[in-house]
Amino acid sequence: MAEPQTFFISRAGADRDFAGWLSDHLKHDGHTVILQDETFGHQDFIAAMDAAFKSGARIVALYSPAYHESKHCLAEARHPLGDDPANTSQQLVPILIEACAPTGILKNIAYTNLLPARALKDERVVKREIWLALGLIDAEATPLPPPSGGEGVVHR
Repeated sequence: MAEPQTFFISRAGADRDFAGWLSDHLKHDGHTVILQDETFGHQDFIAAMDAAFKSGARIVALYSPAYHESKHCLAEARHPLGDDPANTSQQLVPILIEACAPTGILKNIAYTNLLPARALKDERVVKREIWLALGLIDAEATPLPPPSGGEGVVHR
């Protein structure tokens, strides 16, 4: 298993359930998660966001139409790109969870398209794709789990 990391999950309000699911899985695997709903409580929002950014957490941006319509979400996604516009440090980990088209500086940043995995309706496949995007597992060492029927192993 990969060394524990800290992740800030940036999500639109409409994507709260998916963000909660992701947070639960990351914490289960020993990682620290910053998620507005769970972490900020009744703190001053601006101060809590500033602390989250200063924590060094990698920002997992959950791309959806609602995300790209929110100026607050877009500001969260652009934050790590201020000093690293090519995202070479991979502080921003964009994950497409619903069909949409990134715009502005974000359209030049590679993202993980989770739509095919979500269409399979297999939580294990979705988690695997996210863990690959986060660099928590190696694709070569971790084949896809068998289909729900239990027949065979599918490799990438």
